[in-house]
Amino acid sequence: MRYDRIWVRINQGGPMTIRAIIFDKDGTLISATQAWSIPSIQATDYLLNQSDLAEAKQQEIAKLAGIEHDQLQPNSLFLAGSIRDQAQFFAEYVPLDCQEIEQILVDYYYQFQQQELSDALIEPGVIELLQTLAPHYHIGLITNDHYLLTHHMLEELKLLDYFDFIGCADQYGPKPNPQALHEFSRRFDIGLHEMVYVGDSQLDMAYGKWTRASIAYDPTGQADYLSDADYQLRHFSELPLVIDAIDEEDRRK
Repeated sequence: MRYDRIWVRINQGGPMTIRAIIFDKDGTLISATQAWSIPSIQATDYLLNQSDLAEAKQQEIAKLAGIEHDQLQPNSLFLAGSIRDQAQFFAEYVPLDCQEIEQILVDYYYQFQQQELSDALIEPGVIELLQTLAPHYHIGLITNDHYLLTHHMLEELKLLDYFDFIGCADQYGPKPNPQALHEFSRRFDIGLHEMVYVGDSQLDMAYGKWTRASIAYDPTGQADYLSDADYQLRHFSELPLVIDAIDEEDRRK
């Protein structure tokens, strides 16, 4: 079913109480395992090789960071944490300071983006959804990634123009710090109760509690760590219906 037909049908019920939809990036709009597995593994290998740790210990640390069987694990440090969080983690094991590690991580991620970005990284239904929502809502993106990496990725994937606001960890602090939400609220004169947040991690669901609703994107339907979500999506075509349900509930209050 086309998104625009869904939209015409669900907006016949009355005024909208939700005015803004804010998304996480990696694991939500972008397939995080495809986007970040290779540079994360490469950076981890490089950093741990700066230490004198035994191979078994290095593998143990990599697993703690979220690397298992050469893949990033959902809800892990690499997929949910900020680059600063990652740097602080590795600083406990390698003879480099946090700032040096952070720059190494950024360099690995940026170099990978220069070569490997493609439309295949975009989660199914995202482009159609953004095309549907953009005329009706303020659209934001708040991520624990760095602004340089985020802007470059969105630009290369031709998603940048859909967003009215981009908030990154190096600008406003990492989630769950709500500073980016407050800046979004101030800039567009929209209350937190008039926003929803869509994400894919346990951290995202906690962050979404600052807004009207935390909405989990879980295409498998099996992520137990998303149990705190107010609503869950298996596919992005379901989001307009969820927003309509929230509007209807709010109109009844």
